[in-house]
Amino acid sequence: MLDILKLRNWSHTSVGSMASRTVNHALEKACADRRGQRILLLGFTAPYVHLWEKEAHVTMAYPSWMGAVPWPESGLNQSVLVHEDSLPFQDETFDVIIVSHVLEHSFHEDGVMREIWRTLKSESGQLIILTANRLSNWSRRDALSPLASGRPYTGLQVSRLVRDANLTELSQRSILHTPCLGFEMLLKQSSFFESVGQSVRSPFGGIMMTEAKKQMYKGSVVRPLGKLIPKVVKPVLD
Repeated sequence: MLDILKLRNWSHTSVGSMASRTVNHALEKACADRRGQRILLLGFTAPYVHLWEKEAHVTMAYPSWMGAVPWPESGLNQSVLVHEDSLPFQDETFDVIIVSHVLEHSFHEDGVMREIWRTLKSESGQLIILTANRLSNWSRRDALSPLASGRPYTGLQVSRLVRDANLTELSQRSILHTPCLGFEMLLKQSSFFESVGQSVRSPFGGIMMTEAKKQMYKGSVVRPLGKLIPKVVKPVLD
């Protein structure tokens, strides 16, 4: 299982830096303007926090098995260690929730998704889930990629998790199309590989990026056929 120090050290390698830049670009396009909103970054999301730290209210939550590091370096701490299936936040707290390196290692992914549904705002809330893509060679290169640790997902599996949690999937695509080989020449051409992968909608990118929103249903009482519902003339309970 991954811990925070291994992930942080990997993000500083040449392969990790390239992967972080690719994810940063995708997240920047998906969450362009979040000024003044509340954002929850669940899992290892340190390489992406700079996108919103100056304009939004950001909370970084680390699963208990991963460990945590304080953030920011100066000022009041805004990072917290949590049980990912029992988040210490009120209902409908966050405008945006971004999940990374969590579902692949959690034994309670259904519980994680329930907590995401509970803490995400109903109308404008946006959920972005980043998972290791089972179809990609990134999920098979243990020596080069933390995406090879844990249980990688197919797009259909993520879609099923989203649907079962009463969330509506808005989009899904794979990113990180540069081959996970570690060659400097390939890393320098990462923008080319990403452009080609996106243009042909390749399903083999290293990360599956799924966007969703909270699903709300209006309840209604259905009267059984052939039966009348009696009127209540006085309260059952005083």
